[in-house]
Parts: sequence; C-alpha cells; structure tokens
Amino acid sequence: MIMNDDPKVQVASGFSQLYLMQKIRFMPARYWNLEYSFHYSAISDAPRYDRLCLDENNDGELDYAEWYYGPQKWMMNRLGILYGRSTKLFDRMSMLAAFQNYEESRHDRKFNKTSLRNQVEKVNAGSLNLNFDKTINPKATVYYGAEAVINRINSNGQPGEYRNK
Repeated sequence: MIMNDDPKVQVASGFSQLYLMQKIRFMPARYWNLEYSFHYSAISDAPRYDRLCLDENNDGELDYAEWYYGPQKWMMNRLGILYGRSTKLFDRMSMLAAFQNYEESRHDRKFNKTSLRNQVEKVNAGSLNLNFDKTINPKATVYYGAEAVINRINSNGQPGEYRNK
C-alpha cells in the first residue's frame, strides 16, 4: 500500500474518449428521402477511485488494489427511409432500421491478492420500424405500423492472473 502524498488529488482517475459521427442524406427522387448515420464512441479504461478507498470492515486495510472499467465501445448504424407519395394504402410511409453494438467491462483485484476478476458485457441490438399514415377525410387520419426489436446479450465473468499494465 502506498500513501497518497496529496489526498486532494485522485491519482490515476482520468480517462479519454473518442466520438465520431457521420450523416448522409440522399433524395433519389421527389418522393424519396434516405438518411444514413454512423455513430462510434470509444472510452479508455476508467478507474473507480471511490472503490480503491473502500474499507468495508474498518480494519484499516483497503479492500481493493485495482478497480476500473475497461474500454467501452459503442457503434450504431441507422438507416431511415421516407416515402411521401400518396397511394390507396397510405399517404406517407417511413422505415427506420438500426443496429447497435456495445461492449463494456469491469475489472477488480482485492488488496494483497493476485487474481484479477474480469467481467465483460456485449450487447447487439437490431430494430426495424415501419409507420404509415392515411388521411381518410379532413377530420380523420389513420396511423398504423409495425416494429421488431432483437437484442442479443452476452456477459462473461472470470478470474484471471494479475498482470502489470
């Protein structure tokens, strides 16, 4: 255990983040509007300083030597389509399709132990949404549609041998 020279400074408590976004709009014809967007976010390891200061049984010995969030990654692709020409079934149709991929992890090691516990979560989520509207008369409009959502989640937790970074 090493004492912090300045208890007002949280040593090794920062992280970095990258966020990218791209949007494209394309109108191939008068009644069509297509929009695509891409989003990506990445965060470096993020230490949990508050967990390193824990002494739950008040024995004067800290509970954890390491406790941090591993890199977090998030990506989303989104496609939106709008068709605005009136037909017998609808006046306007919109479709939204999206796919997301997310990963995060947590890592901790008890004080005076060599085993580093790792827990990793991965989520893949897809969605498809269709909406239609049809004006019957000036006082009545019908809205209808359908939506499907698929989520696939995976979580793994396993101890590992401690290693210096």
